[in-house]
Amino acid sequence: MCEDVFAAINCTYSALTHAERGIADYVLSHSQEILTMSVVDLAQSCGISNSTLFRFCRHLGYKGYREFHTALAITLHSHDMLHQQHDSAGPSPFSPLAGTLKRIYLSMVYVLRQTYTALDPTVMQQIVQSLITARRIVVIGAEESLSTVPQACMEFLRFVPCTFCPQDLRARQLIMDSLTADEALIVFCNTDADTLLLDVVKKAHQKGVYILAFSCSSHSPFRAVASHMLVYGYYSPDNAAQGPYCLISSIFLAAALCSLYAQLVHEASLAPEEES
Repeated sequence: MCEDVFAAINCTYSALTHAERGIADYVLSHSQEILTMSVVDLAQSCGISNSTLFRFCRHLGYKGYREFHTALAITLHSHDMLHQQHDSAGPSPFSPLAGTLKRIYLSMVYVLRQTYTALDPTVMQQIVQSLITARRIVVIGAEESLSTVPQACMEFLRFVPCTFCPQDLRARQLIMDSLTADEALIVFCNTDADTLLLDVVKKAHQKGVYILAFSCSSHSPFRAVASHMLVYGYYSPDNAAQGPYCLISSIFLAAALCSLYAQLVHEASLAPEEES
C-alpha cells in the first residue's frame, strides 16, 4: 500500500477508466473536504456509484475506502496541506485544468521530496571534495538522459570552468580515452539499458577516475563502478514519463552540489594559511 495518495494516483492515472479519472481529479481538487466525507458522500459528489468508488480505491492499491481515507489524511499531513485553503481566484477547483495542474505540481513536489530525503550530507561533502580536487570534470549521459546532461553541465560550468560535456559519440570517445586518474566523470543514466555507456564507465573505473553516477534506481549496475551514486526521486513506472521527473531531480542535485562546491571553495580561501 502506498501511503501517498497523490503518488498512487500519478502512478496509476493512465490505467484508470474515464470514471475513475474523474474521481482522481476530484480527489486532487477537493482533498481536504474528502476527509469529512463518507463513501456515499464522495460517490454522490463525483456522480458515480459506490462500487465504482471501491474499484478506484483498489486500483490505487488500497483494500477499501477506509484505507484510502486514512492514506489521504497521512498524505495531506505530510504535504503540510491540512490547514491550507483553496485559492478561489484561481481556476475552478473541479475543472479538468485545475486537476491536471495540481497532479503535475504534486508529482514534482513528491519527486523532489524523495530526492532530498535520500541525501546524506556527509556523502555530499565527500563528493564535492572529490570534484574540487579533480583537474577536469567530464559530464556524459545515455540517450534517454540527453535533455538532462546539458542542463546539469550548465550548473557545473557556473563554478567549475574545466567542465566538458561531449555531445556526440566521437567527441565522447576521444575525451573518455584521454581521462586520467586525477579527473572526474559524472554520468547520468535514467535507465539501466545502456550497456555501451556502462562499458565506457567501467574503463574509466579501471583507470582510477573518480566517478559520480546519477540514476533513478538504487540497484543500478553503475553502483558497482561508481565512487559515489546519487539516486533521483522516482514517481512514474512508465518509462516515457520518467524524463520530466529525472530532469527536475538531476537539476536539483546538480545545483546542490555546485552550491556546496562554491561554499567549500570560498571557505577554503578564507582559511588562514598553515604555518610552515
